[in-house]
Amino acid sequence: MLRNDFYTIVNTISGEGSMIFGIKLNHDHYIYRAHFPGNPITPGVCLIQIALELFEDSFDRKFRLIEAKNIKYLKVINPIENPEIEYNIKYTYASDLIHADITIVAGETLFTRITATYKGQ
Repeated sequence: MLRNDFYTIVNTISGEGSMIFGIKLNHDHYIYRAHFPGNPITPGVCLIQIALELFEDSFDRKFRLIEAKNIKYLKVINPIENPEIEYNIKYTYASDLIHADITIVAGETLFTRITATYKGQ
Protein backbone atom coordinates (compact mmCIF):
# COMPACT_ATOMS: atom_id res chain seq x y z
CA MET A 1 0.00 0.00 0.00
CA LEU A 2 1.15 3.48 -0.83
CA ARG A 3 -1.39 5.32 1.34
CA ASN A 4 0.00 7.23 4.31
CA ASP A 5 3.53 6.82 2.98
CA PHE A 6 3.72 7.79 -0.70
CA TYR A 7 0.54 9.87 -0.46
CA THR A 8 -2.11 10.98 2.01
CA ILE A 9 -5.76 11.77 1.43
CA VAL A 10 -6.47 15.38 2.40
CA ASN A 11 -10.16 15.52 1.48
CA THR A 12 -12.95 13.43 0.00
CA ILE A 13 -16.25 14.28 -1.65
CA SER A 14 -18.63 11.45 -2.53
CA GLY A 15 -21.81 11.49 -4.55
CA GLU A 16 -23.94 9.05 -6.48
CA GLY A 17 -21.53 7.50 -8.99
CA SER A 18 -18.76 10.02 -8.35
CA MET A 19 -15.93 10.67 -5.94
CA ILE A 20 -13.29 13.36 -5.64
CA PHE A 21 -10.15 12.80 -3.60
CA GLY A 22 -7.60 15.45 -2.74
CA ILE A 23 -4.21 13.74 -2.54
CA LYS A 24 -0.94 15.08 -1.11
CA LEU A 25 2.18 13.46 -2.52
CA ASN A 26 5.22 12.84 -0.32
CA HIS A 27 8.08 14.25 -2.41
CA ASP A 28 10.58 12.78 0.09
CA HIS A 29 9.45 9.20 -0.56
CA TYR A 30 12.20 6.79 -1.64
CA ILE A 31 10.43 6.11 -4.98
CA TYR A 32 11.19 9.67 -6.03
CA ARG A 33 14.88 9.21 -5.23
CA ALA A 34 15.02 6.64 -8.02
CA HIS A 35 12.42 8.23 -10.32
CA PHE A 36 14.31 10.59 -10.88
CA PRO A 37 17.02 12.10 -8.64
CA GLY A 38 16.86 15.89 -8.78
CA ASN A 39 13.76 15.81 -11.00
CA PRO A 40 11.10 13.68 -9.29
CA ILE A 41 8.31 12.35 -11.48
CA THR A 42 5.36 10.36 -10.16
CA PRO A 43 5.45 6.91 -11.80
CA GLY A 44 2.37 5.97 -13.79
CA VAL A 45 2.10 2.64 -12.00
CA CYS A 46 1.83 4.54 -8.70
CA LEU A 47 -1.02 6.65 -10.08
CA ILE A 48 -2.85 3.46 -11.05
CA GLN A 49 -2.17 1.90 -7.63
CA ILE A 50 -3.51 4.99 -5.86
CA ALA A 51 -6.79 4.67 -7.81
CA LEU A 52 -7.08 1.02 -6.75
CA GLU A 53 -6.46 1.93 -3.10
CA LEU A 54 -9.07 4.70 -3.27
CA PHE A 55 -11.69 2.18 -4.41
CA GLU A 56 -10.65 -0.33 -1.75
CA ASP A 57 -10.92 2.30 0.99
CA SER A 58 -14.23 3.64 -0.33
CA PHE A 59 -15.93 0.24 -0.64
CA ASP A 60 -14.09 -1.40 2.28
CA ARG A 61 -13.07 -4.43 0.24
CA LYS A 62 -10.28 -5.66 -2.01
CA PHE A 63 -10.34 -5.12 -5.76
CA ARG A 64 -8.06 -5.97 -8.62
CA LEU A 65 -7.63 -4.18 -11.90
CA ILE A 66 -8.93 -6.46 -14.65
CA GLU A 67 -8.99 -4.08 -17.61
CA ALA A 68 -7.43 -0.75 -18.50
CA LYS A 69 -9.00 0.33 -21.78
CA ASN A 70 -7.38 3.70 -21.87
CA ILE A 71 -4.54 5.23 -19.90
CA LYS A 72 -3.24 8.58 -21.08
CA TYR A 73 -0.37 10.32 -19.32
CA LEU A 74 -0.76 13.85 -20.64
CA LYS A 75 1.69 15.66 -18.38
CA VAL A 76 4.24 14.52 -15.79
CA ILE A 77 3.46 15.06 -12.12
CA ASN A 78 6.39 16.54 -10.25
CA PRO A 79 5.54 16.29 -6.52
CA ILE A 80 7.52 19.43 -5.71
CA GLU A 81 5.73 21.57 -8.31
CA ASN A 82 2.36 19.89 -7.71
CA PRO A 83 2.37 18.43 -4.21
CA GLU A 84 -1.44 18.17 -4.21
CA ILE A 85 -3.42 16.52 -6.96
CA GLU A 86 -7.04 15.53 -7.29
CA TYR A 87 -8.59 12.26 -8.43
CA ASN A 88 -11.97 12.90 -10.06
CA ILE A 89 -13.77 9.59 -10.47
CA LYS A 90 -17.03 8.75 -12.21
CA TYR A 91 -18.04 5.12 -11.82
CA THR A 92 -20.71 2.46 -11.97
CA TYR A 93 -20.68 -0.44 -9.53
CA ALA A 94 -22.72 -3.54 -10.32
CA SER A 95 -22.25 -7.31 -10.23
CA ASP A 96 -18.99 -6.96 -8.28
CA LEU A 97 -17.46 -4.79 -11.05
CA ILE A 98 -16.51 -1.14 -10.99
CA HIS A 99 -16.28 0.62 -14.34
CA ALA A 100 -14.43 3.89 -13.81
CA ASP A 101 -13.42 7.03 -15.65
CA ILE A 102 -10.66 8.72 -13.68
CA THR A 103 -8.99 12.06 -14.27
CA ILE A 104 -6.04 13.31 -12.27
CA VAL A 105 -5.76 17.08 -12.11
CA ALA A 106 -4.23 19.98 -10.21
CA GLY A 107 -6.27 23.12 -10.68
CA GLU A 108 -6.89 23.47 -14.41
CA THR A 109 -4.05 21.12 -15.39
CA LEU A 110 -5.06 17.66 -16.56
CA PHE A 111 -2.28 15.14 -15.94
CA THR A 112 -3.79 11.71 -16.50
CA ARG A 113 -6.91 10.02 -17.81
CA ILE A 114 -7.75 6.40 -16.99
CA THR A 115 -10.66 4.22 -18.08
CA ALA A 116 -10.58 0.97 -16.15
CA THR A 117 -12.56 -1.93 -14.73
CA TYR A 118 -11.99 -3.39 -11.28
CA LYS A 119 -13.35 -6.67 -9.90
CA GLY A 120 -14.10 -7.33 -6.24
CA GLN A 121 -12.22 -10.16 -4.58
